Amino acid sequence: MWWDSNLPTHERLPDPALTTLSTTPPPPAKKEKRKSFEKVEEEYETRPVGKLHKKRNEYVRIRKVEQNNHDRNIVDKCKDQPKLFYKYRRKLKNKEDISRIKVGDDMIDDTKEMAKVFNRSFQSVFTEEDDFKRETLRTGNESALKEIVVTVEEVRLEGFDVRKAVSPDDVSNWILKGCSPQLVQVLHDLINTTLLKGRVPKD
Repeated sequence: MWWDSNLPTHERLPDPALTTLSTTPPPPAKKEKRKSFEKVEEEYETRPVGKLHKKRNEYVRIRKVEQNNHDRNIVDKCKDQPKLFYKYRRKLKNKEDISRIKVGDDMIDDTKEMAKVFNRSFQSVFTEEDDFKRETLRTGNESALKEIVVTVEEVRLEGFDVRKAVSPDDVSNWILKGCSPQLVQVLHDLINTTLLKGRVPKD
C-alpha cells in the first residue's frame, strides 16, 4: 500500500487480499480418501451381511448374462425353426389354476361348485338400467368407418424399441424384434381378421 511502501518489509501491514481467515485444515488428498474407502469396503465384505450382498449381486449379474444369452440363442434359432418362438411363448404362460376358494368358513375345491359361487357373486352385483332412452341412439346419415386394411410393412417391428418394458405376456422385446421376419405374416393376418370380423381372438 502507498502509505507503508517506504517502510521496511517486516514492518509493512499484510495485504488483506493475500491473507485467509479460514482456520480449517486442507482436505485430505484423493489418494488417501480412496484408501480409506477401500479399507471400509474390505471390512464390510468380511461381515456376514457384506458377504450376502456380494453373493446376491453376483447372482443377479450371472442371471442377466444367462438370460441375454438365452434370448440371443432363441433369435438365432428362430430363423431356421419358426416354431421355437411359439414354444418359448407357451412356457411363459401362467398355468396356475384356482385350486380352492373360501366362502364364509367353508373351503370349496370342486370346480363346478366354485363356478356356481362365482356366478352367484356376479349376479349379485349385476344391475339393469331402467332409465335408458331410445333417443340417445345415433340416428341420421352418419358417416361410417371405411374398410381398414393393414399392410405387411405396417406390421413390421423395425422401429420397435427394445428398451421399453415387456408386455403382459412377458415376451422379451429383443426376441420380438429379432423374430419379426417370422412373425410379421402371422401378425398381419391376425390384425386384418380382427378388423374384418369385429372381434378379437379368444387367446
